[in-house]
Amino acid sequence: VVFFHLIKAMSLYSNRFSIASFDPECVKYYDNIGRVLLESTDDPDVFLTLDYNLELYPKLNKNARSLEVQILSSISYQDFNVSADSPNYDPKLSEILHDAYPDLDYAMHGTVFEFRAVGDKVDMFISFGGLIAKLQAPAFRLERFKFGMKLYLLCCNTM
Repeated sequence: VVFFHLIKAMSLYSNRFSIASFDPECVKYYDNIGRVLLESTDDPDVFLTLDYNLELYPKLNKNARSLEVQILSSISYQDFNVSADSPNYDPKLSEILHDAYPDLDYAMHGTVFEFRAVGDKVDMFISFGGLIAKLQAPAFRLERFKFGMKLYLLCCNTM
């Protein structure tokens, strides 16, 4: 996972995913919203369903076959530090992300709002202001996450 090497220390979760499919039903019901179904390339028991803004992340539909995804509790770069649970938005964050990670394709800030046990796996749901992500994984992979936790999700197209 080379792309996110500068922020590895604050990482809660990192994985590379291949695109399994796009949900064609999502765009029928929501303007400018897509849903992608992802499978981990490293762990056959990990899946991610991700809602995203089609206007802000057009490269996902057109170019990508796989994504690198990083979930973080905070971001540090040079003398800039911001925690996902900070109550105030720092307008420098967008600029810092673009400077530090020029290949970054998409970033979101959200809250963990639900966990569901499904057999020997756990489904963790994160809300990004109405867009939802569901990370399905063995329970031990999600031990660092808590209900109500604020976090950042960063995506980079890798192919």
